Amino acid sequence: MTDSRSGSADIQTGRFLALDTSTASLTIAVLEQGRVLGELNTVAERNHSIGLLPNIRQLLGELGLKPRDLEAVAVGQGPGSYTGVRIGVSTAKTFAWALGIPLLGVSSLEALAYGAALADRAAARAEAGGSVAASAAQAAAGAGSTGASAAEGSARAALEAASAGAAAEGPHGGRAESGSGSAAGALAVPHAGDSGTTWIVPLMDARRTQAFTAVFAAAGTGTTPPAWRRVRADGIRLMGDWADELLAQLAAPDALADAADAARPRRIVFAGETAGFAEPIARVAAQAGCAVVALPHALQASALGLFAWPRLAGGEREDVHGFVPNYAQLPEAEVKLLAKAQKGDD
Repeated sequence: MTDSRSGSADIQTGRFLALDTSTASLTIAVLEQGRVLGELNTVAERNHSIGLLPNIRQLLGELGLKPRDLEAVAVGQGPGSYTGVRIGVSTAKTFAWALGIPLLGVSSLEALAYGAALADRAAARAEAGGSVAASAAQAAAGAGSTGASAAEGSARAALEAASAGAAAEGPHGGRAESGSGSAAGALAVPHAGDSGTTWIVPLMDARRTQAFTAVFAAAGTGTTPPAWRRVRADGIRLMGDWADELLAQLAAPDALADAADAARPRRIVFAGETAGFAEPIARVAAQAGCAVVALPHALQASALGLFAWPRLAGGEREDVHGFVPNYAQLPEAEVKLLAKAQKGDD
């Protein structure tokens, strides 16, 4: 739906703000025509409400920009931390309404998965020991900020390598030109049986052995954006049961109603907050019949922005007033309140 105010602005420079606060990472980026101009990432799990606006102000200042120079805002819609998601969505809606610019929501799990797919490809190129992009990934991993992992360095290098191509070719494999219509119409889909298809399984720790998770299929090689599609919907799942579901789908790909296709992947990458889920990941690895990798990875606004750009350029917009977070579950306080009320009725 198009909001009467935010949807009316035309995108001319293609300069927009991307942000996500659904995890412990507070991440913001500014992009132009699908090219990353700058990014700021901090880890402050319970301080997003304090840090978000100062971080936006800092990044815009470093780039010599003002809020009025932005033509759109893309935000992680969740799922994830209830409070975190609400802070990010509320801030993005306020920017869109106050500046009269388009708003676009992106699944936080999809943004996490897309960034991880780019990082995984960078790591594969590094192992092959070939391209300039591989060298850049290795250099970024070695020269990253204190405490940054090699995977995070590779992810940043991959995002920078992909951003140049993303202006012309979106993550779905179709050209993204302003006014060209829905980006979904140009979707390039991994074919069933494609030997290059990788399942990306994003993980956000939801506590009590649960995770916010989904499945996406990525195909293609090189530095161009991967062909991309959703295989399983966002949701909160018990990891033990989720491992069983994934193994069942691998054994009989068309057995699950919400499976997007019947392709068996060449490999599976569990990405994101993997540390707490070693046992179910190991069980999938032992029985999957394909390579299985655990890739610790932090959600990055640059990946969210690269994923969002084809949709923005294609004219996709949210209704600012009707746009709401995807929590994927009731907040804990409401669960306790409902349980108390139900107990009182018994």
